[in-house]
Amino acid sequence: MKFGPKEIKELNEYLRTGRNLTREFMPDGERIELQGGTNPKTGQGFQPGNPGNIKSLEERNIKQTQLQNEKVIKFKELVKGGDSPNEAKKKVIKEFKLKRTKTAGTPKWMTIGKQQLKDEGFDFIESKRGPENVGGKEKAQTKRARLVGNLEERLKKIKTKTGLGKVFELAHTANIFQAKKLGIDYPIDALAVQTQNINNKVAEALNDELKPLYKKQLEIVNKLKKNSTLDLRKALDNINFKISETVATGGSQGKAAANVLKPIIVDPINLKGKILDLGFDTTTEVMASPGATTKSALAGTIDDIMSRANVIGKLKPFINLVPYGPARTFLKAFKEGGLSGGDKSGPPPERGPNPQGLLSLMKRGMKI
Repeated sequence: MKFGPKEIKELNEYLRTGRNLTREFMPDGERIELQGGTNPKTGQGFQPGNPGNIKSLEERNIKQTQLQNEKVIKFKELVKGGDSPNEAKKKVIKEFKLKRTKTAGTPKWMTIGKQQLKDEGFDFIESKRGPENVGGKEKAQTKRARLVGNLEERLKKIKTKTGLGKVFELAHTANIFQAKKLGIDYPIDALAVQTQNINNKVAEALNDELKPLYKKQLEIVNKLKKNSTLDLRKALDNINFKISETVATGGSQGKAAANVLKPIIVDPINLKGKILDLGFDTTTEVMASPGATTKSALAGTIDDIMSRANVIGKLKPFINLVPYGPARTFLKAFKEGGLSGGDKSGPPPERGPNPQGLLSLMKRGMKI
């Protein structure tokens, strides 16, 4: 676009009356001087007192350095006093009221402080990376162990011995905490051999959906213990149905999670809890004698031997997943068995592992 006298005049008129009211336009195309700039009279630019002034910047840097030095000194004092670097860091952050995000890295004053301590020859132990371990995983394992007894640990050991411990897991098909609250001794056949994906993802998500229903179930049971009314019994029937339906349909996950768990219901009359099979694949259950519980299966008892032999029988078909070595040799020591622990060509037994496999195990006198 070419600018002629007319266009220049219109542009100047727009600028005079429009958005650029602070500019001063000079005639005949002379240089337009902006207000302020570095003129000492206006106080703008790099003048004394301005944040952008070099002297002001120097003063600001001195203050920041002094503050950092104070944090370094405090950090070193705490570490020398016996705190770990991470403990000292937390105390410094709190004392100086520092704001730090969870994703922030190591503070500069902490890095300087640790280096100075090393230069001074002070010996300290580096803190472990990551969040502090408060024993959450260990506490959960201990709590579960109290509820299901030591049998579970023995079953896990035998599973690991097969070399398939990372592929398959020993799963709780019924909520162990709800069973405990309802006074149910955890049955051995409520344990099952499942893949990690099913147990850790699918079943875990379904169990999370059941938790509020189990909480409601327990509330109604406690009310019925005080006053058994028809309305409360109907309410318990309804919550039993919702729990069973959620398990049968797979909840929000649909078919992928259908019947991967077993529901716990409560009789509205006698208020006794019961674990139902519904559509659960019972061939994956850990089998023992009917009614056997994890509490009663002491080491060396028939239920202990049967359940451990059954776990081996379920994993035997997957021997090709095990590298050559002690684990494969261990699996080969047992007769061929299907996923149910019995002969692949025939139907699985109703209870107990492959009788031939168990007899073979007992004749060999093998410790498992």
